[in-house]
Amino acid sequence: MKTQQTHTPPLSKTDIDERSRKNKQDSDEGELHSVNPVDRTIVGKTELTAPDPAVELFERAREAQRGWMRQPVERRVRKSRMLFHELLDWREELLELLVDETGKNGLEARWELWKTCEECQDIFSKAGDELGAQRQGRWWTPGRSAQCSWQPRGVVVVVASGFDPLQTTIAPALAALIAGNAVIVVADQRAPLVVQSLTNIATAAEVPEHLWSGLVGGQKMVDALADRADAIVSYGPPAMTRRLARRQGERMIPVLGRWTTRDVMIVLNDADIERAARAAVSGACGGAGRRRRALRRIYVQDSVVAPFVDAVVEEIGTLRKGRNGRDDPMYVGPLFDREELETMERLVDEASEAGARLVAGGRARPRCRGLFFEPTVLTGVEESMGIWQDDSPGPVVAIAPVQAPAEAVRRTRDGKRYGSVSIFTKNREVARNLSHSLGSPVVGINELVCDVPASSPPVRGALDGPRDPVGADRLRHLSRRVLQVENRWSALPNVLETHQPRRMEKTLDKALALVHRRGWVQKTVDAIMPGR
Repeated sequence: MKTQQTHTPPLSKTDIDERSRKNKQDSDEGELHSVNPVDRTIVGKTELTAPDPAVELFERAREAQRGWMRQPVERRVRKSRMLFHELLDWREELLELLVDETGKNGLEARWELWKTCEECQDIFSKAGDELGAQRQGRWWTPGRSAQCSWQPRGVVVVVASGFDPLQTTIAPALAALIAGNAVIVVADQRAPLVVQSLTNIATAAEVPEHLWSGLVGGQKMVDALADRADAIVSYGPPAMTRRLARRQGERMIPVLGRWTTRDVMIVLNDADIERAARAAVSGACGGAGRRRRALRRIYVQDSVVAPFVDAVVEEIGTLRKGRNGRDDPMYVGPLFDREELETMERLVDEASEAGARLVAGGRARPRCRGLFFEPTVLTGVEESMGIWQDDSPGPVVAIAPVQAPAEAVRRTRDGKRYGSVSIFTKNREVARNLSHSLGSPVVGINELVCDVPASSPPVRGALDGPRDPVGADRLRHLSRRVLQVENRWSALPNVLETHQPRRMEKTLDKALALVHRRGWVQKTVDAIMPGR
C-alpha cells in the first residue's frame, strides 16, 4: 500500500484564480487536484465519485456490515486495534501528507495525531463496558426484569474535516466499526488525499471488504449517502452539518458533529492579562482559525480593554507566518482558497464600516505566494456583525467591551449558536457561578477549551445543534438501544390484564402507602440521624 502522491512541481504561470478554475474543470471531468495552500504546489490528484456509484458502494457496505455485526465485541475491538496500529505504522507518511495538503505546521499535525491516539485508546479500553448488556430492575417489581443492550445501527457516513482529517476520520470510523457498523468516509474536496490514504491502508489491512470505504464527491453525493445512512457524523462546514440535521430530521437518525465554531472567551478585570492574551491569540489565530474549535467572540471588561488589546497586538507580532510548515515552522497557516481570502477581507471591511476599530491586520498578506491572511485585531465588535455571524474561518481576534460579568453572560446567551466558553479571572468562585449561568456544555476556567479530553465524562445535551461526542462516548451514539422486558412471575398483575380493577386500585393504594409511609419509618430515621 502506498500513500497518495506528494511533492509535484509548482503550478507555473498560474495564479490562484486560474488554479481554482482548473480544479473546477477537473471536477466536472471526474478528477480533483489537491493543492498545497502554502506554496500552491500540486500535492496529488484523486477521482471524484458520482452519486450513482456511491449508492452502489453503500449497498455493498450494508452487505458487509451484516456479517461484521455477528462477531462479538471483543473480536471487533481486537481487529480495530490491529487496524489502528497498522495506520500508526504509516504515521510518517501520513504526517508529511497532512502538512502538504492542509498547510499545517509540523507541530499541529503531530498534535492532531496525538489527540487521535488518545481518543482511540479511550474507545478501545471502554468498549466492553459501553456496549455490554445491562440488567435493570427494582425491588418493587418482582418477577419483571429488563435487559438493556446496544445493537449496531447499520452504515455510518462520516464527513471528514478539511483541516483535521486524521482525527475526524480515524476516531469516528473505529468507534463505528467497534459498534458493529460499516463506515463510508467522505473526504473534504479541499483535502482529500489523507482520507484516501487512510482508506488504502484499511483496505490492505485485515478488514472485511467494503467495511471501510472512502469517497470524494460533491454535495449531491453527500445527500445521496445521507438519505440512506443509519447515522451521520459530520465535521464538514457547520452550514453543511445544520443542513444535514434538518434534512434527516424526518427520518429520526442521529446527526453528530460540530454545529458551530463560535467559541467564546470572557476576560474579567482581575484576570492575568498576558496569559489571557496568549490564549486569545492561540484560539483565534492558531491554524488560521480553521480549527473545529475556533475562538470567535471575546468579551473584556472595560477597565482592562486597553492593556488586553496591547498584549494581544504584542503577542501577534511574535507569530511566524507565511512560510512552509515543514521547512520553516509557522504558527498562522494559510486559508484554503481565494474565496475565503476575499470573504475575510469583506467581513473585516464591513465590521470597520459598522463601527468596529481595526487595530492590526485585516488583509491578505502581501508578497506571499500562498493563501495567507494577516492576523487581525478588531475592537468594538457587535453580535450583529458578519465577523461574528458567518462561518468563514480566519485569524481574527474580535473583542467587545462589557461593563460587568453579567453583561458578558447575557450577550453570550443572546448571541446563540456558541460552543465552549473560557473564563479568565483570579476569582474561581465567580467563574464557577458564571459557568452555571452560561449554560454552555463545556466551560474552561483560566484555560482555553480548544478540545475536550477523551476520558472526560460524556456531555449529555449540547446547548444548540447536534451532539459532538468524544472518545468512548461515540460508541453508544453510534448504536441502537434495545430494551428487553421479561415477565417471569408477578406479585402484582399487569393493570391492563386485571379483571378486578377495584381490587387492583386498593392494592396499589396500600403499596403506595407502604412505600411512602411517614409514620414509624420517619421516626426511626430521625432517631438514627437526628437533625436530618
